[in-house]
Amino acid sequence: MSIQLLEKGKERKKRALSASEDSGKRSVTNNTGEHSNEQESDKLRNEVGRLRGLIRQKDDEISRLNDQNLHFLNSAAHDLRNPLGVIQMYCEFMQTEPGESVDESLREFISVITSTGRQMQGIINNMLDYSKMESGSIGLEMIPVEMDHLLSKAILVSTKKAASHNITLVNDSAETGMVLTIDGHRIEQAVNNLIDNAIKFSKPGSTVRISSDMADNGFYVIVRDEGQGIPEADHHKLFKPFSKTRVLPLNGDSRTGLGLALVKTIVEKHNGSVGFESETGKGSEFYFWLPV
Repeated sequence: MSIQLLEKGKERKKRALSASEDSGKRSVTNNTGEHSNEQESDKLRNEVGRLRGLIRQKDDEISRLNDQNLHFLNSAAHDLRNPLGVIQMYCEFMQTEPGESVDESLREFISVITSTGRQMQGIINNMLDYSKMESGSIGLEMIPVEMDHLLSKAILVSTKKAASHNITLVNDSAETGMVLTIDGHRIEQAVNNLIDNAIKFSKPGSTVRISSDMADNGFYVIVRDEGQGIPEADHHKLFKPFSKTRVLPLNGDSRTGLGLALVKTIVEKHNGSVGFESETGKGSEFYFWLPV
């Protein structure tokens, strides 16, 4: 009996030692696995940190280059505006000078120079306004503005240019009586830029329609032309500064790619949004929305 008990005791010790060894092995294995996981986590954290550093570096570089571009744009526009103003002043003086000191053919040349000068002045103004608004060097003068009157005024300003290209402007806006707190000068500029863009890409004898609509808790301004339309492959370029589509102006006007970009900047400064619809051969519709 005592021998059997002794044997059973030895067997229990053997099983206990075996279990202890297995437990030790599992502990070592677990510790090794945990250590390996910690190493992988450290590597991952280091890689994430490195990538974040690269992203910050690239962001800083892009911001610096953008500031340089805006500074150059602003400086170039300022440098061009003054001499251009002098040329325009003398041309206008020669056109209004009484008497026969300037013959008719020369007057026509002067008229072309004056017209081209005004066009260049518009381009320079867009350059200055875009650079200033993007850099935040000018703010908005927010006052209550009656939108029906603003649209009528903007259309009147663009009527002469449209007529010179044999294009008719039609005001399809219904009287809304809507009053928005906006920078009236800037929003009128945005409307004129949309109309100017429509005129630029419209064929003689066509019509550009301007309308408004109250929807989506806001106020829409829509400019519709009967022009060439914009290929779908170029849609992503619209509203981006200095981007140009493959569609060329039909009236010989130049294009800088800043007109629509300035519209977007102005509208977004008012917490609004811009958009368009276009189909090749069927014209385009550009619009912006302002919150009420």
